[in-house]
Amino acid sequence: MASPKKAAESDFFITGIPGLDALLENGIPRNSTVLLAGSPGTGKTILALQVVHNACKKGKKCVYVSFDENEHSLEKYARSFGWDFDEFQRKKLLVIKYVDVQHLEGLVSASGRITQGLDVRKALHHVISAAFIPDLVIIDSLSILMDIFFGSGKGRWLYAHKLFRSLEELNATALLISEKMPLPEAPEVADIEEFLADGIIALYYLRTGSYRERAIEVLKMKGCNHQEKLVAMRIEKGKGIYVAPDVEVFQHR
Repeated sequence: MASPKKAAESDFFITGIPGLDALLENGIPRNSTVLLAGSPGTGKTILALQVVHNACKKGKKCVYVSFDENEHSLEKYARSFGWDFDEFQRKKLLVIKYVDVQHLEGLVSASGRITQGLDVRKALHHVISAAFIPDLVIIDSLSILMDIFFGSGKGRWLYAHKLFRSLEELNATALLISEKMPLPEAPEVADIEEFLADGIIALYYLRTGSYRERAIEVLKMKGCNHQEKLVAMRIEKGKGIYVAPDVEVFQHR
């Protein structure tokens, strides 16, 4: 029989990013759908690639679906931090798939209604084999998928519900990159995706006087006790993201 500690650990997905899991206490609850939110340049894609690398090292199966950069660009970007994705793909632990948004436009009817082609569960079946059951799914980015077709209308709400339900049916932990500028820099009304997501990890590049500093916080995480503070983060050349959970960052107005 597994020990209580091991049983508890099996209920959480560990990112492996130095300092980040300390903010989450035990990690991300497994099968959660989590937004990685922040403006361009805050490090969202780096964080996602780093989580993929760490997961594959542990033998976890990962799918990275990109609507922005192609497979070659993502693999080259990962190598710049010392992460060799070729090995994981050879071992059938990792699938990277670039989806051209021009192709997606053909999946929306003239009336603006979404077709079956944008169902995440069915779309992944075209990317991976039936035998490949992912532990982690990355969508980069959710903002591109939602904004191009739906803006802020009723269609966005309907499709968002369908999208999140499809992700739940995968029984995998999902990280969805969102380009929205979260608090504290730009307070605004939350989108439907933020209500539906089980968790939100927000990344910032804050201006402090004449310079900027990187920061990160867990805005919410269902089923998990997490620290409620804005802490320092840095991107180390050739290594990736490092979070300092004990170094708080304060926004200067």
